[in-house]
Amino acid sequence: MLILLPLYPILEGERGAHSGLIVQLAFAVLIALGVWAAAGGPWLLAIGLVLAIPAVILNFVSVQYAGTEVFDAGFGLLFFLFATGSLIRVVVLGRINHHDFVKGGIAIYLLIGLTFMHVYRIIDAINPNAFAFAQGQERGGNWADYLYFSFVTLTTLGYGDIQPVGRFAQSVSITEAIIGPLFIAIFIAALLHYRMQSSEIDRGLCSETRSRQGDDD
Repeated sequence: MLILLPLYPILEGERGAHSGLIVQLAFAVLIALGVWAAAGGPWLLAIGLVLAIPAVILNFVSVQYAGTEVFDAGFGLLFFLFATGSLIRVVVLGRINHHDFVKGGIAIYLLIGLTFMHVYRIIDAINPNAFAFAQGQERGGNWADYLYFSFVTLTTLGYGDIQPVGRFAQSVSITEAIIGPLFIAIFIAALLHYRMQSSEIDRGLCSETRSRQGDDD
């Protein structure tokens, strides 16, 4: 995901409208495989594909039929909610090592941005006046615009070139802006707690090993 995020404007700008779908399809495949690998079973992969395949198909259809954007964004939202929830479940409840914990936290953070992107797309499809674009900037209103806006909001950069003016759009933007720093704070605290627990377990094992060696002597 970290590699694909910088590529989407290049693909979209040089290869036309459908090229952005290549990036989204790659996202869907990578996330579905990631959920399957983390969960250790095929069922979550099957559910992810059931949600992802209609989203990708509707994304192609929405290019030709303007009235299908809300369904396209809706299936995308369901898929990314599923992927985010699955990874949270694995990271929080699963017994994983330190490196997987870090990678899982990074993936969840990126998935949060992708999930809110689809929420903004739904808002735009229902109310085209919910977002205001800066003067001189061509109003796109496509997934690339809201991918950019979502991560700018999640990281609390707030460039101001895209602004939520509708009440519901403002409410969702505030929610994402709160979740972004809050997630980082909770993740760092959980990582430190994880490290402290691992150190205590290692010290306990060392003490137990030494006591057994003393008994043997």
